[in-house]
Amino acid sequence: MEGLFKAVFVLLVALVFLRYLGSNDPVHIDPVNPTDPIVLPPGVHRDVLIIGGGLAGLSAALELAERGYNVTVKEASPMLGGRLKSTEVDILGETFRVDHGFHAWFYNYYTFKDIRHRLGINDNFQRWGANHFRFRNYKDEVMESKGPYPLNVIATLLKSPNFKVSDIFDIVRISVFFAYYNHDTVYQRYGNITFDEWTEIEGVPTWFADTVLRPALSVTFNERTVLNAAEILMYSHFYFTGDSKADQRSIATVDHRTAVFDPWERRLKSLGAKVETSAPVSDLRFASKDSLVSGVLPGAQRSYDHVILAADLSAVKTIFTETSQKFPRNEHMACIQNRLQQLHMAPSYKVIRVWFNKQISPSHPAILQTSEYHPINLVVQYHLIEKKSREWSLRTGGSIIEFHLYAWSYGDVKDEDVWDTVSPTVREIYPEIFVEDFKRLGQFVHSGTNFASFPSSLEHIRPTVTFPSECGVTNLNFAGDWLHTDYPSALMERAVSTGRIAANQVLLSDHVRQVPMLVASNYGPGYI
Repeated sequence: MEGLFKAVFVLLVALVFLRYLGSNDPVHIDPVNPTDPIVLPPGVHRDVLIIGGGLAGLSAALELAERGYNVTVKEASPMLGGRLKSTEVDILGETFRVDHGFHAWFYNYYTFKDIRHRLGINDNFQRWGANHFRFRNYKDEVMESKGPYPLNVIATLLKSPNFKVSDIFDIVRISVFFAYYNHDTVYQRYGNITFDEWTEIEGVPTWFADTVLRPALSVTFNERTVLNAAEILMYSHFYFTGDSKADQRSIATVDHRTAVFDPWERRLKSLGAKVETSAPVSDLRFASKDSLVSGVLPGAQRSYDHVILAADLSAVKTIFTETSQKFPRNEHMACIQNRLQQLHMAPSYKVIRVWFNKQISPSHPAILQTSEYHPINLVVQYHLIEKKSREWSLRTGGSIIEFHLYAWSYGDVKDEDVWDTVSPTVREIYPEIFVEDFKRLGQFVHSGTNFASFPSSLEHIRPTVTFPSECGVTNLNFAGDWLHTDYPSALMERAVSTGRIAANQVLLSDHVRQVPMLVASNYGPGYI
């Protein structure tokens, strides 16, 4: 009877919603200079330096190289990819390319989808369907968004084993809240409070916050007690309510170096771009006017017309700290440095990939989110999704399982001791690994502290791509997922889209037609 009541009530609510809700079509951002030529005119030469060979830097490099610019990409690491780089490791007498960690590519990643198409790499990806969640305090959830808002939310709630009839009115109220999401005002209204504070203010049912909203919080690498509410509200809009297909995602069938970065590098080199790996940049060099970046160190003998700083926030802060020490009286540098010093890094994280001699039950999903099992936030059975790992598994009968450990709180633990630290939590999730005496044949640990923090009370100072120009440095632009955008974006899509914005600023300054963009709508479906 309760199930029937839920279904009837929610369907009635759906009819009301559908009567008054509009569409969330993506927004086209056209060039502001549509009559300018699409490439640099013959005889005009422009040199551009891009610092950082991750998604943001390579995105900018592709647009500029295709339009006739002399592009140089400098990447500090021995390989391209930034936080998506693949490291070659020898395990059990074989060489594996081990990614920085599992990543999913969502429907709203419009810029990356465009790049993927242009690079001809769509065959390197496959659809990932339902989202599986394991909780300590709730029943397991299987979520998959189908249909337009609010039908996608309603279908999810009807299938949820944690949904109670007594929560219906609160859920309807919260659904209306998300229907009227406004990106133009969300940071002013909710950027100064934490997500936990927002759930209390709005009276969000605890189970709904814990099973639907908070799992998204973990992928930001931020601690839940400090993350600002606006960022998570934007995530909810961008990944769920902002488009009828927003929850659809794809994953790479091979490592990201093979799937993405090797083809990207080949394309750039075919256009004449120079790609330099193991080429760290320590600081910037200024021209005599003190307002134009003319080069970098190492490599002071080379001058550039434009510079795009597309490194992660930690590297950007380091570069500007070094630069400000060499230009202590440069007011433009001081302007940028003062802003950067106020931005924080998220806690450190670890990703451990383990080779076992056995496989867990096929009843377990290939990808499992475990936000309540700190420090484990995500578990991926790579032998079920990646070609090389699958081939190894078929030959040996073993498995390759990756555990993501965000907001690491166990101090300085050596790589060889990480498994012992997290194994009690692994036992809670997969007791059979211990009951059936699985043997660890090998492991690889990746650690980092290179994701930006998005705490409350600081969003109003988060820079945009063009912030250096606001400080008077007109030939320098930023790019990266740590920046603010005037449209909903996150993670990898924020990286590639800010890379395109940075390229567009260069194109505009040289009177070359900008590249059009497709971005998620700023408004929820309640705005008609």
